[in-house]
Amino acid sequence: RGLRHVLWSQDRERTEFVQYLVQHGRIRAKDVPHLVGKNHDRFIRLWAELVTLGPGPCIVTCVEDVTQDKRRERQLRDLVTLPLGSQGSLEPINALVQLAETVTKADAVIVCERLNDDERCQILTCHMWRSSERGATLPVPGTSFEGAEALKAVAPADAQIQDLPFTADARVIGGLHLYWWHQRPPLDKDEEMLLSLIAMRLGLELKRLQQDRVIAELNANLEATVQRRTRRLLVLNNELKTFAYSISHDIRAPLRSIHGFVELLREALADMATSQQHELLDRVMAASKRMETLV
Repeated sequence: RGLRHVLWSQDRERTEFVQYLVQHGRIRAKDVPHLVGKNHDRFIRLWAELVTLGPGPCIVTCVEDVTQDKRRERQLRDLVTLPLGSQGSLEPINALVQLAETVTKADAVIVCERLNDDERCQILTCHMWRSSERGATLPVPGTSFEGAEALKAVAPADAQIQDLPFTADARVIGGLHLYWWHQRPPLDKDEEMLLSLIAMRLGLELKRLQQDRVIAELNANLEATVQRRTRRLLVLNNELKTFAYSISHDIRAPLRSIHGFVELLREALADMATSQQHELLDRVMAASKRMETLV
């Protein structure tokens, strides 16, 4: 009766289990979703076998609490399947911070970025899940400070702190800082490995964020260059139009003079000009008109 209430919240679930066992005879290391019980935060792995003892059959059952294993599997799956962020987005970093809190049970987490090769850093994101009785106050994102030691000032004197640096191209580019206001819970090897993977992924996301900034700056510079050159081209085009208008006006005046002199010359020569001379005058008039058309 005691096992019945631990494993099954309803009689129907127990009946289905017994029917399965009668049909197959045994169950080996089977995780059955509905054998979780009332507390759905727990995960049970079940072994069972139908045996004959005394007057009739009975069921020998062994259960194992695999809650921690299942949680680690889920956490690792969340880490692996976390999508890359869009350009300039902090969403993956915030999701990784949440995952780090789930693994370590930290009271607060800060992710910082080193601004240059010296000790100057800037807060990217910070989260506090449980407030301290001694009034710990986290810095707001964007706050700059000198050196990782400055971050310790935000925590009470007896708080426990763990720092995990991010590296890229053989230099430190930032860090993950975990705070426990009281006793830091122990982590096993799997949890320590998962925390290291989280820190590694945070480093990659920070590197991606820095590259996004470089790309955004290059795009902004390119856009500014295009706009500057476009404005210069418009100025040159206007100057060219002004020059063309001026040249056109200056050339039309001599052409009109040529037309007038040719007409006067025709009238003056009248019948005295030979046919060859008239042809030359016609050619001069045609050439000047063609020139006027081009202008």
